[in-house]
Amino acid sequence: TMVNLSPTGLAFDLAGDLLVTDPTNRRVWRIDSSTRIATVIAGGGEGTGENVPPRSISVTARSVAVDSTGGILLGAGTLRFVDPLTGLIRTVAGDDNGVPGGDGMDARTVRLGVTGIVATPEGNVLIGDSATRSVRVIRGPFP
Repeated sequence: TMVNLSPTGLAFDLAGDLLVTDPTNRRVWRIDSSTRIATVIAGGGEGTGENVPPRSISVTARSVAVDSTGGILLGAGTLRFVDPLTGLIRTVAGDDNGVPGGDGMDARTVRLGVTGIVATPEGNVLIGDSATRSVRVIRGPFP
């Protein structure tokens, strides 16, 4: 079956499969590197949630990265983390109603515009933040 994607973010997971953010369809896809089969790994549900299966909510992520543990980071107005151990998604940074700027504050209380994500080997995350026109560091790892 053909999938009509509107890709905005790309990353490889630790298995070499391609992750694709698709905010138009409110999904994140994994394209298997050997079979080329696309599977929804996040999105397709309704609303938002914390510590829930990522396929049970709506996801409008525009960027994606994978950390050294295999955790998947998804970015839009918030930075969400899919825990490789539990398989659940939660917010680790950003709040749509948060304060602008927010240097030195709890990352979950700051308004973000995540445009790009890079995970460092040490467990930190760099994000391009269009809300402040800056590169931000979110200290990890995310337990």
